[in-house]
Amino acid sequence: MGWNLFGGLIPPTANHTEEKEHRHSGDSGTEEEFEILERGEIKERRYSGDSEFQLTQSLLSQVKADENNENVKSGGVAYKDLHRMNFVINGQEIDRNFINKLHADLIKNDKGKKNYRLFAKYVFIKMFKHAKAEVPDDHILEELITSCNQAGYLALLPIQMHNILKEYQLSLNDPDKETIYIDCSDENCVSINYKSSIIVRNDDDPEKEICELGSSLEFTLRFQNGKVEYENGKVTLTIPEQLKDYKVGRKSLLGDIKSCFEDAGNAVVESLVENIGEGPKSFVLDLPAEVDSDSFDIIPKNAVFDLGHIPELVKKAVDAKDVKALSDHIRIVQTCVTHVSPKEGLSVVEKTLEIVSGFIEEQGEAWRCYPTVPIASHIYSAKQQYYDGYISLEDYERVGDLGKILCKIKSDLIKM
Repeated sequence: MGWNLFGGLIPPTANHTEEKEHRHSGDSGTEEEFEILERGEIKERRYSGDSEFQLTQSLLSQVKADENNENVKSGGVAYKDLHRMNFVINGQEIDRNFINKLHADLIKNDKGKKNYRLFAKYVFIKMFKHAKAEVPDDHILEELITSCNQAGYLALLPIQMHNILKEYQLSLNDPDKETIYIDCSDENCVSINYKSSIIVRNDDDPEKEICELGSSLEFTLRFQNGKVEYENGKVTLTIPEQLKDYKVGRKSLLGDIKSCFEDAGNAVVESLVENIGEGPKSFVLDLPAEVDSDSFDIIPKNAVFDLGHIPELVKKAVDAKDVKALSDHIRIVQTCVTHVSPKEGLSVVEKTLEIVSGFIEEQGEAWRCYPTVPIASHIYSAKQQYYDGYISLEDYERVGDLGKILCKIKSDLIKM
């Protein structure tokens, strides 16, 4: 289960059981998944199949965290994330209790020094040894400390999918299930596979789940010639049939996904650079059918991360008393804000913080007096929360944490 910083749905009762049955249709080649629940309901998921994309170096380079970010550079992001992540190293699952114990021991012995990079390095080494795997070279370990977290490897797919889905009035939740698979049998080479499952929702009805999008991001870290290089990048998406018919004008959602991950513009440039020494004939390249060669720009522009619509989505989540959606939107801000200019990021954060602060003030009318106010002692169902205008105490506290995070982001941006 992926972490959500600010909460989610109420968990099922202890006696809740769930079985899954997978069936494949031989006629259509479409995978069907049925979740058979305890109460007898059957929830069907239909998948049109896997789409696999070999990543250009330009796109693969975006898996790296921004090393100019102070929290990334100091190891603070790794420090916060390591004990919340699911790891499988050389086929062995690393129990979170194992990481939590390391975390607790180091905090106890740290004595306020806050050497986060040293802490993260220690945890990574212990995990590799625990799995009886080869411990990677120090340079690779440092790269993992910098980027194996929500500012790096865990951010590429959510950022790319967020930028595509928003064009179709769709949004995504934090990954529902996510795991980092690491294989290392040579200290100079590490294979990474980040697998996640993301819930897609409609912006107009954020409580309604449209489908589940499965994804896998694979690449290799190799230490050679005195530096760590990223190689063999690949993304695999398990695309549900529900997404096949989404269109805006002449554009289609599936077409945009394909265009994004094929990264045709950079593929052309990289091919030219790679073969430049082979003579003029090496410059002949067949463009993908989807590329309009008449308007094709051979000089690719840097990826654009648009956060301008976030305050509107935050306002919708607040109006709907949907703390889960609210937390997901703030996660997008956290992930993307370092990819826009400080001025643009600050504007978005200030607008968002204003909305969230108003929500905290409104909800505080009930919860500031807890537990003396009878209405505040009642934990509402989702529907009752909406009608009465109050969220649960737990969600109120989470929204408070949300406000603090926005304040921290704002403070960091002002310092830039």
